[in-house]
Amino acid sequence: MKICLFHPYEYNGKIGGTDIYVAQLASYLIDNGHEVFIICPSKKKSENLVDNILVYGIEMYGNYNYWVLEGLIVKKGFKDFKQIILNENPDIVHFHGFGKPFNSYLNFLYSINITTFLTIHLSSFNCAVTKLIEYGQKSCDGIVEVSKCSSCTLSYHSGYIKRNKRSIFNRINFIIAKLITQKSVKRNLVLFKNTNLKFTSIIVLNEWYKNVLLNNNFDNNKIAVLTTAYNNLAVKKHFIPNKLKMLFLGRLNESKGFFLLLESLINYDRNYSIELNLFGEISKEDAVRFNLLLPRLNPAIKVILNPHSSFHYIQEIMNDSDLVCVPSIDAEMCPLVIVEAQSKGLVVLGANHSGIADLIIDYETGILFNRNDSTNLLYKIYEILDNVSILKKINENLINKKSSDFCTQQLFLYERSLNQFTFIK
Repeated sequence: MKICLFHPYEYNGKIGGTDIYVAQLASYLIDNGHEVFIICPSKKKSENLVDNILVYGIEMYGNYNYWVLEGLIVKKGFKDFKQIILNENPDIVHFHGFGKPFNSYLNFLYSINITTFLTIHLSSFNCAVTKLIEYGQKSCDGIVEVSKCSSCTLSYHSGYIKRNKRSIFNRINFIIAKLITQKSVKRNLVLFKNTNLKFTSIIVLNEWYKNVLLNNNFDNNKIAVLTTAYNNLAVKKHFIPNKLKMLFLGRLNESKGFFLLLESLINYDRNYSIELNLFGEISKEDAVRFNLLLPRLNPAIKVILNPHSSFHYIQEIMNDSDLVCVPSIDAEMCPLVIVEAQSKGLVVLGANHSGIADLIIDYETGILFNRNDSTNLLYKIYEILDNVSILKKINENLINKKSSDFCTQQLFLYERSLNQFTFIK
């Protein structure tokens, strides 16, 4: 088979969950005798080898990394995309992310009867504000409705609107914003319909998001669940009673639950030692907030900020840690840090919602706490410190956990689709 993997932003095979997922899949397919090439948006038209894989860059306007992910930029490079497809003539084109700019790409592939796959890596696929948290308060069921989604989107700007409610210009702007938001949600509904109709198969990374799509009337027969996996290299860890080495790995911001974790630790009133290693980017504004909160922490808590660390150093710290904390407030699809931590036998303390909860069986393969609840998070930390046997038991369970081989399953789906699927026009 010849397979085209379409990457939603500039590809290098090393940064981010989608990059790593695509790199693993491409390498596996090549090792099993199949031809693979990658197409991705880029600053300019290009053709390069990345880890011996041919990568075509198609030029697109705007900040191609962020806005392509959110599906909000004006499409360009469509002509180049068509030419690459016609020249390469792949059996399958597999999108790893999808948005409005790529709708015409799908229509073109559908018109020439090419088998198409879509893997949805981000839970923001069906959310205008990318959070899947209804009105900023509770987890959303993911059903796209014009009235609900428009109101929710506008609620994220309610503070600004209230501060300027006396301004006639602001009221006019609000009305315009409401109309634009409603139109955007309606376009998302059209995109959903086209995605459901024209993709041969749709891959999601957990059962939670499969249910989100089913709630939006997606075809159950087209949906497959393939969870990202690492080889199980879990080893027995030695835990010291009344001492905890914690790790936070991700963007140091509100949505990832970073400040929720700090808030819980500010109320920590034990003498037991906690070492907290932080890895991730932080904005200037969040850095100011972090520096104001830091002096309020209990002296028993040692915080180590590692903003620009190497991959090998991160692995070293991870191997030496007792616990990884994933306190995200916004919905997550399949956080790679959880998958990697579990493959090393490392306990994960995660927020009980969305894809996080799908990866953790409470007190068996990790520990869950109530979403956006710093008090409950602190309670779980106390519980772990008071009873090291909890960590030992989970570590033993992870050692015996079987890894899922998503690459083998993906290849099976490719072969099955070429043998069984036909387009009905």
